[in-house]
Amino acid sequence: MMTIAHGRRLAFLGRNDLRDALQLVTVGLSSPEEVVRLDFKPGLLELTGPGAATAIDAQCEWSVTILVDAGAMARFADVLPDVPNLSLEVRTGQLFIGGTGFVMKSMMEVAPPAIQLPIGADTLQVLVAVAHRGEIAVGASLGQDRIEAAKADKQARIEAAASILKALGATRPDIENLVEAILRRHTK
Repeated sequence: MMTIAHGRRLAFLGRNDLRDALQLVTVGLSSPEEVVRLDFKPGLLELTGPGAATAIDAQCEWSVTILVDAGAMARFADVLPDVPNLSLEVRTGQLFIGGTGFVMKSMMEVAPPAIQLPIGADTLQVLVAVAHRGEIAVGASLGQDRIEAAKADKQARIEAAASILKALGATRPDIENLVEAILRRHTK
């Protein structure tokens, strides 16, 4: 992890963009240990949280990754300062958004539990893991190509089932809804 200099401004971005992004990425918040990952890149701030991942335009001054408590970010999204643009900077070991500071976490403190799937995991096992843990976490373990292959296999099977059951009045959306219900059942 990169050392972050004291008093260093990381980005300048629109208030509403940040609010919308924080609300999106914290939607699946279920545990006090969860974090929001902020990846500052040239012209872009990527946010990844328990609920989703998104990116917003930002004037980023240097590239760095910071992890911040997701619960604090979810609460802060509702009370952002009423200004059109916000500055994000690091001071005294904290990420400041406007005048509000948040303790930053190191990667070691928040390492996710390992994803364990059998070698040669089938489509259902991969898709259930993605539904349960998120595409980013599973992709880091299995590789994005395996996730894409599972998605393609799912779509091909849905297409085949819809074709076979068309004579009985089943449509592709009917089959897709059934498959999604099955995946949800397996993630409980």
